[in-house]
Amino acid sequence: MSPESGDIRALVPGRRTNKTVRGGFNRALFAKRQPGSAFKPFVYEAALLAGMSPASMVDDDPVEVVRGRTIWRPANYGDNYAGQVTLRRALTLSANAATVRVSQNIGEPSIIAAAHRNGIVSPIPAVPAIALGAVDVTPLELVTAYAPFANGGRKVRPRLVTRIEAPDGTMLWSSEVAAMPVLDPRDAYEITSMLRAVVDYGTGRTVRELGVTGPVAGKTGTTNEGNDVWFVGYTPSLLAGVWFGYDTPRPIAYGASGGHFAAPAWADFYLNGWRDRAGEDFAVPDGMVMRMIDPESGMLATEFCPRRQREWFKPGSEPQLPCTMHDQPFENQTVDNGETLPHDVSNVLESIGKGIGKLKKIFKF
Repeated sequence: MSPESGDIRALVPGRRTNKTVRGGFNRALFAKRQPGSAFKPFVYEAALLAGMSPASMVDDDPVEVVRGRTIWRPANYGDNYAGQVTLRRALTLSANAATVRVSQNIGEPSIIAAAHRNGIVSPIPAVPAIALGAVDVTPLELVTAYAPFANGGRKVRPRLVTRIEAPDGTMLWSSEVAAMPVLDPRDAYEITSMLRAVVDYGTGRTVRELGVTGPVAGKTGTTNEGNDVWFVGYTPSLLAGVWFGYDTPRPIAYGASGGHFAAPAWADFYLNGWRDRAGEDFAVPDGMVMRMIDPESGMLATEFCPRRQREWFKPGSEPQLPCTMHDQPFENQTVDNGETLPHDVSNVLESIGKGIGKLKKIFKF
Protein backbone atom coordinates (compact mmCIF):
# COMPACT_ATOMS: atom_id res chain seq x y z
CA MET A 1 0.00 0.00 0.00
CA SER A 2 1.06 3.56 -0.59
CA PRO A 3 1.16 5.23 2.83
CA GLU A 4 0.41 8.59 1.21
CA SER A 5 -2.66 7.70 -0.86
CA GLY A 6 -3.86 4.35 0.47
CA ASP A 7 -3.56 2.85 -3.03
CA ILE A 8 -3.15 -0.92 -2.77
CA ARG A 9 -0.11 -2.10 -4.73
CA ALA A 10 -0.51 -5.83 -4.10
CA LEU A 11 -2.91 -8.05 -2.22
CA VAL A 12 -2.58 -11.80 -1.62
CA PRO A 13 -5.76 -13.51 -0.36
CA GLY A 14 -4.02 -16.77 0.63
CA ARG A 15 -1.22 -19.14 -0.27
CA ARG A 16 -3.41 -21.30 -2.50
CA THR A 17 -5.69 -20.10 -5.26
CA ASN A 18 -8.28 -22.23 -7.03
CA LYS A 19 -7.86 -21.06 -10.62
CA THR A 20 -11.02 -22.81 -11.76
CA VAL A 21 -13.40 -21.03 -9.38
CA ARG A 22 -13.83 -17.29 -9.05
CA GLY A 23 -14.23 -15.77 -5.63
CA GLY A 24 -13.30 -17.59 -2.47
CA PHE A 25 -12.36 -16.27 0.93
CA ASN A 26 -9.97 -13.32 0.76
CA ARG A 27 -8.06 -13.46 4.03
CA ALA A 28 -6.31 -10.14 3.47
CA LEU A 29 -9.69 -8.40 3.43
CA PHE A 30 -11.90 -10.49 5.68
CA ALA A 31 -9.95 -12.81 8.01
CA LYS A 32 -10.22 -11.41 11.53
CA ARG A 33 -7.34 -12.47 13.74
CA GLN A 34 -5.56 -11.14 16.79
CA PRO A 35 -2.46 -9.05 15.93
CA GLY A 36 -0.57 -9.70 19.17
CA SER A 37 2.31 -7.30 19.67
CA ALA A 38 1.72 -5.71 16.26
CA PHE A 39 -1.01 -3.77 18.10
CA LYS A 40 1.46 -2.24 20.58
CA PRO A 41 2.26 0.89 18.52
CA PHE A 42 -1.24 2.17 19.32
CA VAL A 43 -0.52 1.77 23.03
CA TYR A 44 2.63 3.86 22.66
CA GLU A 45 0.83 6.39 20.47
CA ALA A 46 -1.69 6.89 23.27
CA ALA A 47 1.20 7.21 25.73
CA LEU A 48 2.78 10.01 23.69
CA LEU A 49 -0.56 11.81 23.51
CA ALA A 50 -0.79 11.49 27.30
CA GLY A 51 2.47 13.40 27.71
CA MET A 52 5.07 10.64 27.76
CA SER A 53 8.08 10.58 25.44
CA PRO A 54 10.38 7.93 23.94
CA ALA A 55 12.74 8.64 26.87
CA SER A 56 10.09 8.21 29.59
CA MET A 57 10.87 5.38 31.99
CA VAL A 58 8.68 2.36 32.72
CA ASP A 59 9.18 -0.78 34.81
CA ASP A 60 9.66 -4.00 32.86
CA ASP A 61 9.20 -6.39 35.77
CA PRO A 62 6.52 -9.06 36.40
CA VAL A 63 3.13 -7.40 36.59
CA GLU A 64 -0.33 -8.27 37.86
CA VAL A 65 -3.61 -6.69 36.76
CA VAL A 66 -6.58 -7.21 39.09
CA ARG A 67 -10.11 -6.90 37.72
CA GLY A 68 -12.72 -7.97 40.25
CA ARG A 69 -11.77 -11.47 41.32
CA THR A 70 -9.62 -12.06 38.27
CA ILE A 71 -5.85 -11.64 38.34
CA TRP A 72 -4.05 -11.42 35.00
CA ARG A 73 -0.30 -12.05 34.96
CA PRO A 74 1.07 -11.39 31.46
CA ALA A 75 4.65 -12.54 31.00
CA ASN A 76 7.50 -11.46 28.75
CA TYR A 77 8.84 -13.79 26.09
CA GLY A 78 11.05 -16.36 27.79
CA ASP A 79 10.27 -14.74 31.16
CA ASN A 80 13.08 -12.26 30.51
CA TYR A 81 12.67 -8.84 32.11
CA ALA A 82 14.79 -5.72 31.68
CA GLY A 83 13.87 -3.70 34.77
CA GLN A 84 13.64 0.07 34.29
CA VAL A 85 13.61 0.89 30.56
CA THR A 86 12.71 3.79 28.31
CA LEU A 87 9.56 3.62 26.21
CA ARG A 88 11.79 3.24 23.15
CA ARG A 89 13.53 0.20 24.60
CA ALA A 90 10.26 -1.33 25.81
CA LEU A 91 8.86 -1.23 22.28
CA THR A 92 12.17 -2.37 20.77
CA LEU A 93 12.13 -5.45 23.03
CA SER A 94 8.36 -5.88 22.65
CA ALA A 95 8.25 -6.07 26.44
CA ASN A 96 4.80 -7.24 27.51
CA ALA A 97 5.09 -6.27 31.17
CA ALA A 98 6.26 -2.74 30.39
CA THR A 99 3.53 -2.30 27.76
CA VAL A 100 0.82 -3.45 30.17
CA ARG A 101 2.09 -0.95 32.74
CA VAL A 102 1.93 1.83 30.16
CA SER A 103 -1.59 0.74 29.23
CA GLN A 104 -2.76 0.71 32.84
CA ASN A 105 -1.25 4.13 33.38
CA ILE A 106 -2.95 5.84 30.45
CA GLY A 107 -6.17 3.80 30.42
CA GLU A 108 -7.74 1.45 27.90
CA PRO A 109 -10.15 4.05 26.46
CA SER A 110 -7.16 6.12 25.28
CA ILE A 111 -5.70 3.11 23.46
CA ILE A 112 -9.04 2.27 21.85
CA ALA A 113 -9.42 5.87 20.70
CA ALA A 114 -5.90 5.89 19.21
CA ALA A 115 -6.46 2.67 17.28
CA HIS A 116 -9.84 3.78 15.93
CA ARG A 117 -8.46 7.20 15.04
CA ASN A 118 -5.71 5.59 12.96
CA GLY A 119 -8.05 3.35 11.02
CA ILE A 120 -9.06 0.28 13.02
CA VAL A 121 -12.79 -0.14 12.43
CA SER A 122 -13.45 -3.39 14.30
CA PRO A 123 -14.85 -3.20 17.83
CA ILE A 124 -12.16 -3.15 20.52
CA PRO A 125 -13.09 -4.46 23.97
CA ALA A 126 -12.03 -2.34 26.95
CA VAL A 127 -10.06 -5.10 28.66
CA PRO A 128 -6.45 -5.10 29.93
CA ALA A 129 -5.34 -7.62 27.29
CA ILE A 130 -5.84 -5.16 24.43
CA ALA A 131 -2.39 -3.84 25.34
CA LEU A 132 -1.01 -7.09 23.93
CA GLY A 133 -3.30 -7.21 20.89
CA ALA A 134 -6.31 -9.15 22.17
CA VAL A 135 -8.60 -7.75 19.47
CA ASP A 136 -9.74 -9.20 16.16
CA VAL A 137 -8.72 -7.23 13.06
CA THR A 138 -8.19 -7.96 9.38
CA PRO A 139 -4.74 -7.70 7.78
CA LEU A 140 -5.83 -4.77 5.60
CA GLU A 141 -7.32 -3.01 8.61
CA LEU A 142 -4.10 -3.29 10.62
CA VAL A 143 -1.86 -2.22 7.74
CA THR A 144 -4.08 0.78 7.02
CA ALA A 145 -3.91 1.85 10.67
CA TYR A 146 -0.10 2.10 10.43
CA ALA A 147 -0.34 4.65 7.60
CA PRO A 148 -0.50 7.72 9.90
CA PHE A 149 2.82 6.68 11.42
CA ALA A 150 4.39 6.46 7.96
CA ASN A 151 2.95 9.57 6.31
CA GLY A 152 3.14 12.17 9.05
CA GLY A 153 -0.21 11.69 10.78
CA ARG A 154 -2.84 11.28 8.04
CA LYS A 155 -5.44 8.54 8.02
CA VAL A 156 -5.97 7.05 4.55
CA ARG A 157 -8.72 5.05 2.91
CA PRO A 158 -7.58 1.89 1.09
CA ARG A 159 -8.18 2.17 -2.64
CA LEU A 160 -8.23 -0.83 -4.99
CA VAL A 161 -9.81 0.85 -8.03
CA THR A 162 -9.02 4.42 -9.05
CA ARG A 163 -11.43 4.78 -11.98
CA ILE A 164 -13.68 2.98 -14.45
CA GLU A 165 -13.79 4.02 -18.09
CA ALA A 166 -16.00 3.10 -21.03
CA PRO A 167 -14.37 1.51 -24.12
CA ASP A 168 -14.18 4.96 -25.71
CA GLY A 169 -12.34 6.38 -22.69
CA THR A 170 -15.33 8.11 -21.14
CA MET A 171 -14.98 8.33 -17.37
CA LEU A 172 -17.80 6.38 -15.72
CA TRP A 173 -16.60 6.43 -12.13
CA SER A 174 -13.59 7.57 -10.16
CA SER A 175 -12.33 7.36 -6.61
CA GLU A 176 -10.39 10.23 -5.16
CA VAL A 177 -7.64 9.93 -2.57
CA ALA A 178 -9.15 10.32 0.90
CA ALA A 179 -6.71 11.37 3.63
CA MET A 180 -7.34 13.34 6.79
CA PRO A 181 -5.05 14.44 9.62
CA VAL A 182 -5.57 12.41 12.79
CA LEU A 183 -2.19 12.57 14.53
CA ASP A 184 0.34 15.31 15.27
CA PRO A 185 3.20 14.81 12.77
CA ARG A 186 5.62 15.00 15.71
CA ASP A 187 3.91 12.09 17.47
CA ALA A 188 3.91 10.15 14.20
CA TYR A 189 7.64 10.77 13.84
CA GLU A 190 8.37 9.63 17.40
CA ILE A 191 6.46 6.38 16.83
CA THR A 192 8.30 5.86 13.54
CA SER A 193 11.61 6.52 15.26
CA MET A 194 10.83 3.89 17.89
CA LEU A 195 9.63 1.40 15.28
CA ARG A 196 12.88 1.90 13.35
CA ALA A 197 14.67 0.70 16.48
CA VAL A 198 12.50 -2.44 16.41
CA VAL A 199 13.86 -3.21 12.93
CA ASP A 200 17.43 -2.12 13.59
CA TYR A 201 17.96 -3.61 17.05
CA GLY A 202 14.91 -5.55 18.23
CA THR A 203 12.43 -8.26 17.35
CA GLY A 204 12.26 -7.15 13.71
CA ARG A 205 16.00 -7.24 13.10
CA THR A 206 15.56 -10.24 10.82
CA VAL A 207 14.72 -7.71 8.12
CA ARG A 208 18.24 -6.28 8.41
CA GLU A 209 19.84 -9.72 8.71
CA LEU A 210 18.33 -10.63 5.34
CA GLY A 211 19.79 -7.62 3.56
CA VAL A 212 17.17 -4.88 3.66
CA THR A 213 18.83 -1.48 3.94
CA GLY A 214 17.57 2.09 4.13
CA PRO A 215 14.94 3.55 6.44
CA VAL A 216 12.50 0.85 7.60
CA ALA A 217 10.15 0.89 10.58
CA GLY A 218 7.91 -1.94 11.70
CA LYS A 219 6.58 -4.24 14.37
CA THR A 220 6.34 -7.98 14.82
CA GLY A 221 3.37 -9.76 16.36
CA THR A 222 2.85 -13.27 17.73
CA THR A 223 -0.26 -14.63 19.42
CA ASN A 224 -0.46 -17.33 22.05
CA GLU A 225 1.02 -20.69 21.01
CA GLY A 226 2.15 -19.17 17.71
CA ASN A 227 -1.28 -19.40 16.08
CA ASP A 228 -0.85 -16.10 14.26
CA VAL A 229 2.37 -14.31 13.33
CA TRP A 230 2.68 -10.82 11.86
CA PHE A 231 5.06 -8.21 10.62
CA VAL A 232 3.85 -4.77 9.54
CA GLY A 233 6.63 -2.62 8.15
CA TYR A 234 7.02 0.56 6.17
CA THR A 235 9.42 2.84 4.36
CA PRO A 236 8.72 6.42 3.23
CA SER A 237 6.99 5.08 0.10
CA LEU A 238 5.75 1.58 0.99
CA LEU A 239 3.54 0.14 3.73
CA ALA A 240 3.07 -3.64 3.83
CA GLY A 241 1.96 -6.32 6.24
CA VAL A 242 2.43 -10.09 6.37
CA TRP A 243 0.21 -12.47 8.36
CA PHE A 244 0.58 -16.23 8.61
CA GLY A 245 -1.94 -18.55 10.23
CA TYR A 246 -4.43 -21.33 9.61
CA ASP A 247 -8.13 -20.73 8.97
CA THR A 248 -8.87 -22.83 12.04
CA PRO A 249 -6.41 -21.40 14.57
CA ARG A 250 -3.68 -23.78 15.65
CA PRO A 251 0.07 -23.53 16.19
CA ILE A 252 1.91 -22.92 12.92
CA ALA A 253 5.10 -24.65 13.96
CA TYR A 254 7.42 -24.95 16.92
CA GLY A 255 8.97 -21.58 17.67
CA ALA A 256 6.72 -19.69 15.27
CA SER A 257 6.91 -15.93 15.78
CA GLY A 258 6.58 -12.73 13.81
CA GLY A 259 10.34 -12.28 13.81
CA HIS A 260 11.02 -15.83 12.63
CA PHE A 261 8.33 -16.19 9.96
CA ALA A 262 6.50 -13.00 8.99
CA ALA A 263 9.50 -10.64 8.98
CA PRO A 264 11.52 -12.87 6.58
CA ALA A 265 8.54 -13.00 4.21
CA TRP A 266 8.26 -9.20 4.36
CA ALA A 267 11.97 -8.88 3.60
CA ASP A 268 11.66 -11.31 0.68
CA PHE A 269 8.78 -9.28 -0.77
CA TYR A 270 10.63 -5.99 -0.30
CA LEU A 271 13.91 -7.18 -1.82
CA ASN A 272 12.28 -8.80 -4.83
CA GLY A 273 9.21 -6.66 -5.41
CA TRP A 274 9.92 -3.06 -4.48
CA ARG A 275 12.51 -0.35 -4.94
CA ASP A 276 12.51 2.84 -2.87
CA ARG A 277 13.84 6.03 -4.38
CA ALA A 278 17.46 6.65 -3.42
CA GLY A 279 17.92 9.09 -0.58
CA GLU A 280 14.38 8.86 0.78
CA ASP A 281 14.03 9.13 4.54
CA PHE A 282 11.49 10.00 7.20
CA ALA A 283 11.72 13.77 7.60
CA VAL A 284 11.85 15.35 11.05
CA PRO A 285 8.75 17.59 11.35
CA ASP A 286 9.02 21.23 12.27
CA GLY A 287 8.65 22.05 15.94
CA MET A 288 10.83 19.31 17.43
CA VAL A 289 13.98 19.58 19.53
CA MET A 290 16.93 17.20 19.53
CA ARG A 291 18.65 16.11 22.70
CA MET A 292 21.55 13.75 23.30
CA ILE A 293 20.40 11.31 25.96
CA ASP A 294 21.66 8.28 27.79
CA PRO A 295 19.63 5.34 26.39
CA GLU A 296 19.67 3.49 29.72
CA SER A 297 18.42 6.24 32.00
CA GLY A 298 16.49 8.37 29.50
CA MET A 299 18.22 11.42 30.98
CA LEU A 300 20.49 13.96 29.31
CA ALA A 301 23.81 12.35 28.46
CA THR A 302 26.93 13.55 30.26
CA GLU A 303 30.64 13.04 29.65
CA PHE A 304 30.43 9.92 31.81
CA CYS A 305 27.79 8.11 29.72
CA PRO A 306 29.42 5.33 27.66
CA ARG A 307 26.64 5.53 25.09
CA ARG A 308 24.84 8.58 23.79
CA GLN A 309 21.69 8.56 21.70
CA ARG A 310 20.13 11.27 19.57
CA GLU A 311 16.43 11.61 20.36
CA TRP A 312 13.84 14.05 19.00
CA PHE A 313 11.15 15.45 21.27
CA LYS A 314 8.15 17.69 21.24
CA PRO A 315 9.12 20.86 23.12
CA GLY A 316 8.41 20.40 26.81
CA SER A 317 8.64 16.60 26.76
CA GLU A 318 12.43 16.40 26.55
CA PRO A 319 14.43 15.34 29.65
CA GLN A 320 15.72 18.20 31.79
CA LEU A 321 18.18 16.56 34.18
CA PRO A 322 21.65 15.14 33.48
CA CYS A 323 22.18 11.39 33.77
CA THR A 324 22.86 10.18 37.31
CA MET A 325 23.36 6.53 36.35
CA HIS A 326 26.96 6.93 35.14
CA ASP A 327 29.60 8.80 37.11
CA GLN A 328 32.82 7.03 36.19
CA PRO A 329 35.24 7.51 33.27
CA PHE A 330 34.98 5.07 30.34
CA GLU A 331 37.25 3.91 27.54
CA ASN A 332 35.02 4.39 24.49
CA GLN A 333 31.89 6.39 23.83
CA THR A 334 29.39 5.51 21.13
CA VAL A 335 26.66 7.61 19.59
CA ASP A 336 23.66 5.95 17.98
CA ASN A 337 19.96 6.27 17.30
CA GLY A 338 18.71 3.15 19.04
CA GLU A 339 19.66 0.32 21.33
CA THR A 340 22.32 -2.34 21.25
CA LEU A 341 21.03 -5.79 20.49
CA PRO A 342 19.94 -7.47 23.74
CA HIS A 343 21.36 -10.90 24.54
CA ASP A 344 18.00 -12.66 24.43
CA VAL A 345 17.23 -11.21 20.99
CA SER A 346 20.69 -12.31 19.81
CA ASN A 347 19.85 -15.87 20.80
CA VAL A 348 16.63 -15.70 18.84
CA LEU A 349 18.43 -14.42 15.75
CA GLU A 350 20.84 -17.36 15.83
CA SER A 351 17.94 -19.61 14.89
CA ILE A 352 16.59 -17.37 12.12
CA GLY A 353 18.12 -19.51 9.37
CA LYS A 354 16.39 -22.60 10.70
CA GLY A 355 13.15 -20.67 11.04
CA ILE A 356 13.25 -19.43 7.44
CA GLY A 357 13.86 -22.93 6.13
CA LYS A 358 10.99 -24.27 8.18
CA LEU A 359 8.75 -21.44 7.00
CA LYS A 360 9.44 -22.19 3.33
CA LYS A 361 8.58 -25.85 3.87
CA ILE A 362 5.27 -24.97 5.54
CA PHE A 363 4.07 -22.08 3.40
CA LYS A 364 6.20 -22.40 0.25
CA PHE A 365 6.52 -18.62 -0.15
